[in-house]
Amino acid sequence: MIQKRAATALVFLSPIFLSIFLLIPGSLPAQQPSQIRMPTITALAATPDGAGYVSGSQAGLAFRAWDGESDQAIATGLDHVHHLSFSPDGSLLAVAGGSPAESGEVELWSWPERKRLRQLEGHDDVVYAAEWLGDGKTIVTASADRTVRVWDSATGELRATLTGHSGPVLCLAVAPDGKLICSGSADQTIRVWDTSNWQLVRAMTNHLGPVHGLSFREPAAAGSERRPSYLASAGGDGTVRIWQPEIGRMVRIVRHPAPAFCVGWDEAGILWSGSKDGQLRMIDADLGAVRREEPRSSGWIMSLCIRGAGPQIVIGDSLGQIAVSP
Repeated sequence: MIQKRAATALVFLSPIFLSIFLLIPGSLPAQQPSQIRMPTITALAATPDGAGYVSGSQAGLAFRAWDGESDQAIATGLDHVHHLSFSPDGSLLAVAGGSPAESGEVELWSWPERKRLRQLEGHDDVVYAAEWLGDGKTIVTASADRTVRVWDSATGELRATLTGHSGPVLCLAVAPDGKLICSGSADQTIRVWDTSNWQLVRAMTNHLGPVHGLSFREPAAAGSERRPSYLASAGGDGTVRIWQPEIGRMVRIVRHPAPAFCVGWDEAGILWSGSKDGQLRMIDADLGAVRREEPRSSGWIMSLCIRGAGPQIVIGDSLGQIAVSP
């Protein structure tokens, strides 16, 4: 096994690059000199069986029941964990991460058996996101090496490498119909890719800071009023933006007083965002307005996952703490 190399010294970074670097999740969260804290919670995912949720950080993986009565470690081999994603049928968990400036990997675990089956290897830097296509056989990964890659989950075969981003690729989101996948980057752009041929459809360039999070709204339930297919993006420029990526249109902009790091929709079609000021915000995407703010952390809210239309929301912060709301 290759010995892990030390992180590059920050003194060699230019002031401009350093300002961007500080806004990349997991790079340098806010320091609390007088407080000993755990590593930033960089990943959260609700389990498909509704039993609880999985969290990820530099400290590893853990499963926690919704009732909070059990907290079980999962022995990942990754130095850093940045994203968690369950397959469409709930039988596999993709764990994305790796070693910064060295390699990026995705571990595939059987669920609920929690047996590590295989690894997807080949990225030259840490993997920030891994998303499944609807066939349950294809995984798309986003990396700090500026590429998006497409894999066969059963064989580990690399199917395609998508290039064009000029900075680390921080997040991914798959359209509900599976025809498009969007990638967000520290280069301040969102790129839209056609999953039938893996060609670039367009780049959306309105953000003025890194794009930290992406999430598609699911279609309305049968019998409900039809609603547009919206993509939400969380930006280091202190905005959450609403898009129709099929036509490349930005339809709403919701301004925050601090950089936004994560976004997600509940089953009722309400959007939630987490940001650097520790506030969890409830957003009406159709009106482009914040409906409610909840102070959920004294640090930065770096990750969230949502269950149900109630909803039940889990947030992870830069102090290594997890909070469940309500």
